[in-house]
Amino acid sequence: MSVALAAVPQMVCLAQDADASAQAKGGYKIGIVDRKRVFDNYNKQKDEYAKLQNDMKSMQAEIDNLSKKVQEAKDRYEANKDTMSPEQREALEQQIRADMVTYKSKYEQLQTEIDTRYAFLVRKIKEEIDEVVREVGAEENYHLILEGDPKSASGVLYYASAIDMTSKVLDRLNARGGSSSSGAAAASNQKKR
Repeated sequence: MSVALAAVPQMVCLAQDADASAQAKGGYKIGIVDRKRVFDNYNKQKDEYAKLQNDMKSMQAEIDNLSKKVQEAKDRYEANKDTMSPEQREALEQQIRADMVTYKSKYEQLQTEIDTRYAFLVRKIKEEIDEVVREVGAEENYHLILEGDPKSASGVLYYASAIDMTSKVLDRLNARGGSSSSGAAAASNQKKR
């Protein structure tokens, strides 16, 4: 956190040196963007996350079927072990162990796939958000745009709502695509605040 806070005065000093005319015109234009709010309300993120959730449900069904197969074999073993020959018992025990290995392996494989896909989704969405922040900043002549989430390590503890450009970024992202009807309602509610 101290590194980030130490960098802000250096960025401000560099901006002052680079654009003395802005200071003569009355100061610098500074913006705040709450990237978490943008992320949470970005329609494309909501749609992509819903797709991932659907994929997870089908993967879970596959895992549930494997688990059911193992449980049925265990139940069959417990119900019939007294009447089985030692060879039959050993064969069923081996089958149960093999099914457990398959279950555990498939579970780990699917969990890794889900984690990888979610991390990719988050990274892709954050890159899109940052790109639009840069676009809005350049087009509207902002000199400095800071992270506005008070829980982040950005060092911003207070800002006037007049410089909050989160809605502009969110509106532009949602205008580019994404059709989440719940996302549009949430964005509309955020504007009213």
